[in-house]
Amino acid sequence: MAGALVGGAFLSAFLQVLFDRIASSEVTDFFRGRILSDGLLRKLKIALLSVNAVLEDAEEKQVTKSAVKEWLDELKDAVYDAEDILDEIASKALQRKLDAEFLTAGCKVRSFISTSLNPFAKEIEPKIQEVLDRLEYLARQKDVIGLREVVGGKPSERLPTTSLVEESDICGRDDDKEAIVNLLLSDDASGSEMCVIAMVGMGGIGKTTLAQLVYNDTRVKEHFNLEAWVCVSEEFDVFKEMPIQLGRLKCLHTLTTFIISKHSGSCIGELGKLSSLRGMLSILELQNVASPTDALNASLKDKRYLEELVLEWSADTRASQSERTVLDNLQPHTNLISLTMNYYSGKSIPDWVGHHSFSNITCMHLKNCKYCFCLPPLGQLPSLQDLSIVGFDGVVKVGAEFYCSGSSSINPFGALKVLRFEQMLKWKEWSSFASENEGGAFPHLEELYIQNCPELMGGLPIHFPSLTKLVIIECPQLVASLPRAPALWEMQLLHCNEVLLKELPSRMQKLKVGGLGALKSLPEGMMEGKTCLQELEVCDCSSLMSFPRSGIPSTLKTLKITNCRKLEFPMNQNFSSLERFFLIDSCDSLSTFPLDLFPKLNDIIIRGCWNLESLSVPEGYLPNLMTLQIQIHDCPNFVSFPKGGLHAPNLTWFWVTNCGILRSLPEKMHILLTSLKYLRIEDCPEVESFPEGGLPSNLNLISILSCDKLIASCKGWGLQQLPFVRKLSISGKSEDVRSFPEEGFLPTNLTFLYISKFPAIESLNKKGLRHLTSLEQLWIQDCPKLKYMPDEGFPASLSFLRINKCPLLKKSCQRKKGKEWRKIAHIDCVMIDEELIA
Repeated sequence: MAGALVGGAFLSAFLQVLFDRIASSEVTDFFRGRILSDGLLRKLKIALLSVNAVLEDAEEKQVTKSAVKEWLDELKDAVYDAEDILDEIASKALQRKLDAEFLTAGCKVRSFISTSLNPFAKEIEPKIQEVLDRLEYLARQKDVIGLREVVGGKPSERLPTTSLVEESDICGRDDDKEAIVNLLLSDDASGSEMCVIAMVGMGGIGKTTLAQLVYNDTRVKEHFNLEAWVCVSEEFDVFKEMPIQLGRLKCLHTLTTFIISKHSGSCIGELGKLSSLRGMLSILELQNVASPTDALNASLKDKRYLEELVLEWSADTRASQSERTVLDNLQPHTNLISLTMNYYSGKSIPDWVGHHSFSNITCMHLKNCKYCFCLPPLGQLPSLQDLSIVGFDGVVKVGAEFYCSGSSSINPFGALKVLRFEQMLKWKEWSSFASENEGGAFPHLEELYIQNCPELMGGLPIHFPSLTKLVIIECPQLVASLPRAPALWEMQLLHCNEVLLKELPSRMQKLKVGGLGALKSLPEGMMEGKTCLQELEVCDCSSLMSFPRSGIPSTLKTLKITNCRKLEFPMNQNFSSLERFFLIDSCDSLSTFPLDLFPKLNDIIIRGCWNLESLSVPEGYLPNLMTLQIQIHDCPNFVSFPKGGLHAPNLTWFWVTNCGILRSLPEKMHILLTSLKYLRIEDCPEVESFPEGGLPSNLNLISILSCDKLIASCKGWGLQQLPFVRKLSISGKSEDVRSFPEEGFLPTNLTFLYISKFPAIESLNKKGLRHLTSLEQLWIQDCPKLKYMPDEGFPASLSFLRINKCPLLKKSCQRKKGKEWRKIAHIDCVMIDEELIA
């Protein structure tokens, strides 16, 4: 773990560990073998990458913005949960491998593995989905709270931009230098293929110095006719100019980005000499092209090996008629596969864009061409599969010109699978293809997205025979019935008041509707007929009061209701098949949640239900709930669980947050919740103790945060009797606690301990820590009076110590200077206020 922490804040490093776990053979084998849905793995990685991109900005802003602090706290919880899940998968993979070794016949092995893993897949997949939902929600929230990706990181000592180096100051790098020089001068490097030598390593180990030594070696200078020292700063995205005389590199194969300068140094004509370019090329700042002739001299039409081309102007470029000629002269070779145009400022697009001779183009993204008043005839491109039209502010009508030119006889968009229209602010009408009833246009379109088109009024094309996903968002003026789409299985309609939702296609599986402020009841016919609907989400319908009287489909497995406060909870509906239920900021009239209506429910998340008082079951009814997860958050009037406890032997997660008058947890937890592994109680100030009999023995993660009365009774928690607890987080505001933890309080097998918000604690108790021989990570946060570490130091197993917002401890733990330093000097990784000091 410690090695992964070098070079950044802990959470970012922790995420890198998760990325390694995701890429591990144990995890990937599970997904590749279809034991679990491989789509979940991809989505999980994307969500983690999305939040990881803004972590640095979040770490800086959390000091001044409470919303960012809360976002980070929620992210940490989700990341830890993701780690637990990946650990479970890796553990199960190892178990599978060991079990299989005892079975020699291949068919028996396969049968055994399949039988043993199916129940596990059913158990773990909802957990992955729940964590994924939380991460995707947090990823969406990053824009709301103003987080951005920081380019280049925090300010650091500026790297020297010169190639000069004082060799007398360098020692110990002779062998490395000779090895690189020999590579550069070798026969392999002298061949026709471009040679790239990468020097990779942690910051500060001398990569730049080594490169300077090689560059200044006389043998290198004599060997190469042309050389240049280019130092790209950490903020590489703001690189503004290209090296002078780049066109002399006539054998150059790869140039991913070419930036046109206002000065003569990086004239676009330099590209004309690079006839061997291949792969991807992005040409940026095209508004700086001096004349259309210069664009013609780039000779893109002759570059037959280019596959992807990006043409981009500045965002603030004004309308210009000359830009059309520039773009016309930038016509690429017809071998092109992908084309992206951004911020083009001409009023029309040249004929080559959309010409049928570009028969290899499969992907096209035309974005922010705000002065164009019509679209090119893209329907003529026979191989086009993915098309995005974004930010064409001048387009009012999409009509015949979009499908094909007058001379074309092909069926338009014959190969198109994905079509996006976004931010078309003046678009009012979409006309159908003239022969659409004969199955002409869009025969293979699978996904259609129409987003943020506030003036769109005209109807949609009437027939999409292959459409599987339809998303219409922020089109408040659109008056239309849904198109005929017999294959449709997923649909989102958000903030589209006039789109008529009469009847669902028979194959529909996922439906999300929301932002319909005037809607009082879901249409009666919406749920009728043959339907395969499995997921239904209703959100942001402030006037919605009822579901259809016909009821919800018997096939429904997931129901999400968000921000529908007037909605009457449908007590009379059939929920016999429902497995996942989310009730968020909705159903203000609901006071009791009847668990007996949901016999198959796996996951319950209830948040922000102001008048909810209890979970209930009828007296004398002892349901054997299938529930795996229960979360109750921000319910200020929630006061009780069912009398006699929760009969939920499969429950693994139990999480209650910010329920201010809740006094007790479910009874008989140690008997009834035998599968419970994750317990989190937060901001429940009136909970005084755990129920009689103690906690379930299978717990492995416990978080008790800001529950002062419960923490005051910690002597009776009985953690020593819980053999599987690995992680414990505890925080409180008690002024009575001066030393922590007391001897015998913590379980001996603990690997992770988080201590936070103890205002009066002054020292860590050596007697309470010395028996923790498995402890690997210790986090200490918001303990302003804490100044002493244990006299005998920490267990030898401790590899990571994180201290945050403990000013006295920060001073006394200064590296090699502080009085407490000797007690922590042996720890592999020590971070204080997000700064790595060891």
